[in-house]
Amino acid sequence: MRSPLWLFVSVCALLLVPTLAGANGGPVAWSQVGPGGGVVPRQESNIRLVNETLYIRLHEDTRHYTVTADYALHNPGGADTVLYGVPITWEEKRPARDIARDIQLTFNGKKLYCNITDIRPSGQAERKRQGHFEGWGRAWCVTQLSMPGGQTSRLRLQYKAELEYVDMRTTKSALTSFDTRTLQYALWPAAFWKGSVDQFRVEVDFGPYAGFLREHNLPTPVVVDKNRLTYSAKNLDLNSFREIKLDFSAEQMLSHRELVTWNRNADKESRLPISVRASGFLPPQDGHGFNPQNVADGNPKTAWCVSNANGGRGEWLEIKALRSLAKDAQQPGRIACKLQGMVLVPGFSYSQSIYMANNRIRKFRVARCGDLSKYRDIEITHHGKQFDMSALWLSLGIDDLPWWVESAGFRYKITASSPVVEGKHTPTDCWRLTILEVDRGEKYRDTCVSEAALVVNCP
Repeated sequence: MRSPLWLFVSVCALLLVPTLAGANGGPVAWSQVGPGGGVVPRQESNIRLVNETLYIRLHEDTRHYTVTADYALHNPGGADTVLYGVPITWEEKRPARDIARDIQLTFNGKKLYCNITDIRPSGQAERKRQGHFEGWGRAWCVTQLSMPGGQTSRLRLQYKAELEYVDMRTTKSALTSFDTRTLQYALWPAAFWKGSVDQFRVEVDFGPYAGFLREHNLPTPVVVDKNRLTYSAKNLDLNSFREIKLDFSAEQMLSHRELVTWNRNADKESRLPISVRASGFLPPQDGHGFNPQNVADGNPKTAWCVSNANGGRGEWLEIKALRSLAKDAQQPGRIACKLQGMVLVPGFSYSQSIYMANNRIRKFRVARCGDLSKYRDIEITHHGKQFDMSALWLSLGIDDLPWWVESAGFRYKITASSPVVEGKHTPTDCWRLTILEVDRGEKYRDTCVSEAALVVNCP
């Protein structure tokens, strides 16, 4: 869900609220009390939640997570019928019936369906007081559970929700400033079953956020490693432990993903289409091509690869812009845009093993195609070992050559440069990247570049 509100001032904020907010379910009742009306939690006096196993998996798209909650509900008395509700928040441009379909319920092996019951309060002041946002729905998804007497029933709740975050862009840059990602899952609705939970267990698979957990609110004894978090407790009172909250600081990983997919995912105004040619490239192998056009496809799992007796030293790649920013600015009603920088992934970022198996560029020269005497030499003084932090950001100066470099995974320096002459510079639309030095791969002697892109900023 990328439907940002752009404010064309010095700072633009992208407020992203979950399409579906995460929460446990619990017993509810119909009520007309209060301005919200509709559905309220109901304290159950007979049926107990004896076991809850909660599994949360963060998705590779870095935005969503899947919840699977398994409950064991024991009814010691006679057969009974209970209303069961899951509180949700969603974007109102999606029909409520679609939200209901996203919530999957299975009770004693039988699939159930729930109905959305809006609890929107009347009046703007009351909506604000209760935390309602314009354009967003708050409701319960309600179904009926037929509880057999004297038995323990099995209930499973599954759905996909979205992490909470606010990303920022300024008019000075086309790049995103990424916010902390928060996973917030409410446990309190399940506190309305009778008593405490005999056995409670939660496991969170961090997925792409492995290694990026900043903090959490789970009590001891919680077990956290790079890839997951697990927590188990007996006789847990969900009134005292009302929610699970995890914060992930993954700005470097998210920035890398934005850069390596720029040619595919960036908006049209921020992306310059390019043509690419090279001094040579490897022939196809096992159905995979290694031609220079691969660096322009926005797919980090493809690459231009080259090899020679020197491990790729001396080979070059030329990148030419196919759109003139100067001509764009002359069109009526167009905002003057400027070339902000260049992206380069100096290795084969298909996977960690492929990245380490092949040569990676350690030193390279960026020159203007029409005048190779104007150049910058950039040396990577410490090569990162993580393929998913391998993107280089080259900010271009007044002569359209790199004047500083950024990377999450590398340290670097500009080791040589042609003289920078003050005064007017003729813009260039073509750059040649020449390989000067490489770090040897663990298995192959081929040198690869996964991506190259030109980034445009339109204030």
